[in-house]
Amino acid sequence: TVSRGGYIAFIFATCAFFIIAFRLRLIKVTRTLVLLVFIVPLVAISTYIVLPSSAKEAFYHKVIENADPKTHNINPYRTEDKSYLEIYTSGRISRWTEAFELFLRSPIWGHGNYTIMEVLKIVPHNDYLNILVKYGLIGFFLYLMIYLSIVRKLCFYLKNTREDDSKMIYIGYLSGFIELILIN
Repeated sequence: TVSRGGYIAFIFATCAFFIIAFRLRLIKVTRTLVLLVFIVPLVAISTYIVLPSSAKEAFYHKVIENADPKTHNINPYRTEDKSYLEIYTSGRISRWTEAFELFLRSPIWGHGNYTIMEVLKIVPHNDYLNILVKYGLIGFFLYLMIYLSIVRKLCFYLKNTREDDSKMIYIGYLSGFIELILIN
Protein backbone atom coordinates (compact mmCIF):
# COMPACT_ATOMS: atom_id res chain seq x y z
CA THR A 1 0.00 0.00 0.00
CA VAL A 2 3.08 2.24 -0.16
CA SER A 3 2.68 2.81 3.57
CA ARG A 4 5.27 5.23 4.88
CA GLY A 5 4.36 4.29 8.43
CA GLY A 6 5.03 0.63 7.71
CA TYR A 7 8.47 1.37 6.34
CA ILE A 8 9.31 3.64 9.28
CA ALA A 9 8.13 1.02 11.79
CA PHE A 10 10.19 -1.64 9.98
CA ILE A 11 13.30 0.55 10.20
CA PHE A 12 12.75 1.17 13.93
CA ALA A 13 12.16 -2.53 14.60
CA THR A 14 15.29 -3.49 12.66
CA CYS A 15 17.34 -0.95 14.57
CA ALA A 16 15.88 -2.21 17.86
CA PHE A 17 16.80 -5.77 16.88
CA PHE A 18 20.43 -4.84 16.21
CA ILE A 19 20.76 -2.61 19.28
CA ILE A 20 19.40 -5.27 21.64
CA ALA A 21 21.44 -8.05 20.05
CA PHE A 22 24.59 -5.92 20.17
CA ARG A 23 24.06 -4.93 23.80
CA LEU A 24 23.60 -8.58 24.76
CA ARG A 25 26.81 -9.34 22.84
CA LEU A 26 25.04 -11.79 20.55
CA ILE A 27 26.39 -10.15 17.41
CA LYS A 28 29.64 -8.40 16.70
CA VAL A 29 30.03 -4.91 15.28
CA THR A 30 31.49 -6.19 12.01
CA ARG A 31 28.54 -8.47 11.31
CA THR A 32 26.11 -5.66 12.16
CA LEU A 33 27.96 -3.28 9.89
CA VAL A 34 27.87 -5.77 7.02
CA LEU A 35 24.14 -6.29 7.53
CA LEU A 36 23.35 -2.60 7.70
CA VAL A 37 25.61 -1.47 4.86
CA PHE A 38 24.93 -4.22 2.34
CA ILE A 39 21.81 -6.20 3.12
CA VAL A 40 19.42 -3.38 4.08
CA PRO A 41 20.01 -1.41 0.84
CA LEU A 42 19.77 -4.68 -1.12
CA VAL A 43 16.39 -5.39 0.47
CA ALA A 44 15.23 -1.83 -0.23
CA ILE A 45 16.25 -2.01 -3.90
CA SER A 46 14.76 -5.46 -4.39
CA THR A 47 11.53 -4.32 -2.73
CA TYR A 48 11.27 -1.44 -5.18
CA ILE A 49 11.93 -3.78 -8.11
CA VAL A 50 9.29 -6.25 -6.93
CA LEU A 51 6.64 -3.57 -6.25
CA PRO A 52 3.79 -3.62 -8.74
CA SER A 53 3.58 -0.65 -11.08
CA SER A 54 0.37 0.54 -9.40
CA ALA A 55 2.25 0.99 -6.13
CA LYS A 56 5.02 2.91 -7.89
CA GLU A 57 2.40 5.15 -9.54
CA ALA A 58 0.72 5.73 -6.17
CA PHE A 59 4.08 6.71 -4.66
CA TYR A 60 4.73 9.08 -7.56
CA HIS A 61 1.27 10.64 -7.17
CA LYS A 62 1.54 11.08 -3.39
CA VAL A 63 5.06 12.42 -3.28
CA ILE A 64 6.19 13.89 -6.58
CA GLU A 65 2.99 15.40 -7.97
CA ASN A 66 2.04 16.89 -4.60
CA ALA A 67 5.27 18.80 -4.05
CA ASP A 68 5.22 22.50 -3.32
CA PRO A 69 4.32 24.11 -6.66
CA LYS A 70 6.60 27.12 -6.10
CA THR A 71 9.80 25.40 -4.98
CA HIS A 72 9.07 21.80 -6.10
CA ASN A 73 10.21 20.65 -2.65
CA ILE A 74 8.40 17.88 -0.84
CA ASN A 75 7.23 19.38 2.43
CA PRO A 76 4.58 17.39 4.30
CA TYR A 77 4.24 20.15 6.93
CA ARG A 78 3.24 22.92 4.54
CA THR A 79 -0.14 23.96 5.89
CA GLU A 80 -1.13 27.06 3.94
CA ASP A 81 -2.92 24.71 1.56
CA LYS A 82 -4.91 22.27 3.71
CA SER A 83 -5.81 20.15 0.71
CA TYR A 84 -2.11 19.47 0.15
CA LEU A 85 -1.75 18.12 3.70
CA GLU A 86 -4.89 16.04 3.28
CA ILE A 87 -3.58 14.58 0.03
CA TYR A 88 -0.18 13.84 1.54
CA THR A 89 -1.72 12.04 4.53
CA SER A 90 -4.46 10.36 2.48
CA GLY A 91 -7.14 12.30 4.35
CA ARG A 92 -6.16 10.85 7.71
CA ILE A 93 -5.64 14.18 9.51
CA SER A 94 -9.33 15.08 9.24
CA ARG A 95 -10.34 11.52 10.20
CA TRP A 96 -8.12 11.62 13.28
CA THR A 97 -9.48 15.04 14.25
CA GLU A 98 -13.09 13.87 13.95
CA ALA A 99 -12.38 10.67 15.88
CA PHE A 100 -10.57 12.55 18.64
CA GLU A 101 -13.44 15.04 18.96
CA LEU A 102 -15.83 12.08 19.29
CA PHE A 103 -13.57 10.58 21.96
CA LEU A 104 -13.64 13.84 23.94
CA ARG A 105 -17.44 13.60 24.23
CA SER A 106 -17.11 10.48 26.41
CA PRO A 107 -13.46 10.08 27.39
CA ILE A 108 -13.80 7.70 30.34
CA TRP A 109 -16.13 4.95 29.07
CA GLY A 110 -16.13 5.54 25.31
CA HIS A 111 -19.09 5.20 22.98
CA GLY A 112 -19.35 1.49 22.29
CA ASN A 113 -18.41 -0.92 19.54
CA TYR A 114 -20.05 0.42 16.38
CA THR A 115 -19.99 4.14 17.15
CA ILE A 116 -17.36 5.26 14.67
CA MET A 117 -19.13 3.88 11.62
CA GLU A 118 -22.56 5.00 12.84
CA VAL A 119 -21.58 8.55 13.83
CA LEU A 120 -18.63 9.46 11.63
CA LYS A 121 -19.23 7.05 8.72
CA ILE A 122 -15.44 6.62 8.51
CA VAL A 123 -12.64 4.49 9.88
CA PRO A 124 -9.87 6.58 11.48
CA HIS A 125 -7.04 4.28 10.28
CA ASN A 126 -5.49 4.37 13.73
CA ASP A 127 -6.02 1.53 16.20
CA TYR A 128 -5.26 3.68 19.22
CA LEU A 129 -7.88 6.29 18.28
CA ASN A 130 -10.31 3.53 17.41
CA ILE A 131 -9.98 2.00 20.87
CA LEU A 132 -10.16 5.42 22.58
CA VAL A 133 -13.44 6.21 20.82
CA LYS A 134 -14.99 2.78 21.35
CA TYR A 135 -13.85 1.96 24.89
CA GLY A 136 -12.59 5.24 26.38
CA LEU A 137 -9.59 5.66 28.63
CA ILE A 138 -10.45 2.56 30.65
CA GLY A 139 -10.44 0.31 27.58
CA PHE A 140 -7.35 2.03 26.21
CA PHE A 141 -5.52 1.44 29.50
CA LEU A 142 -6.47 -2.26 29.40
CA TYR A 143 -5.32 -2.45 25.77
CA LEU A 144 -1.96 -0.95 26.70
CA MET A 145 -1.68 -3.37 29.63
CA ILE A 146 -1.92 -6.27 27.17
CA TYR A 147 0.96 -4.80 25.16
CA LEU A 148 2.95 -4.16 28.32
CA SER A 149 2.44 -7.71 29.61
CA ILE A 150 3.65 -9.16 26.29
CA VAL A 151 6.76 -6.95 26.31
CA ARG A 152 7.48 -7.83 29.96
CA LYS A 153 7.12 -11.55 29.24
CA LEU A 154 9.42 -11.34 26.22
CA CYS A 155 12.01 -9.42 28.25
CA PHE A 156 11.74 -12.01 31.04
CA TYR A 157 12.37 -14.88 28.62
CA LEU A 158 15.16 -12.96 26.94
CA LYS A 159 16.87 -12.31 30.27
CA ASN A 160 16.52 -15.88 31.58
CA THR A 161 17.44 -17.78 28.42
CA ARG A 162 20.98 -19.10 28.28
CA GLU A 163 21.16 -20.16 24.63
CA ASP A 164 22.22 -17.53 22.11
CA ASP A 165 19.91 -18.90 19.40
CA SER A 166 16.89 -18.62 21.70
CA LYS A 167 17.90 -15.09 22.65
CA MET A 168 18.03 -14.10 18.99
CA ILE A 169 14.53 -15.51 18.50
CA TYR A 170 13.21 -13.53 21.47
CA ILE A 171 14.93 -10.40 20.19
CA GLY A 172 13.22 -11.00 16.84
CA TYR A 173 9.86 -11.35 18.56
CA LEU A 174 10.50 -8.21 20.59
CA SER A 175 11.56 -6.12 17.59
CA GLY A 176 8.60 -7.40 15.58
CA PHE A 177 6.30 -6.48 18.42
CA ILE A 178 7.83 -3.01 18.55
CA GLU A 179 7.02 -2.69 14.87
CA LEU A 180 3.43 -3.78 15.55
CA ILE A 181 3.09 -1.16 18.28
CA LEU A 182 4.48 1.60 16.04
CA ILE A 183 2.47 0.73 12.94
CA ASN A 184 -0.86 0.84 14.78
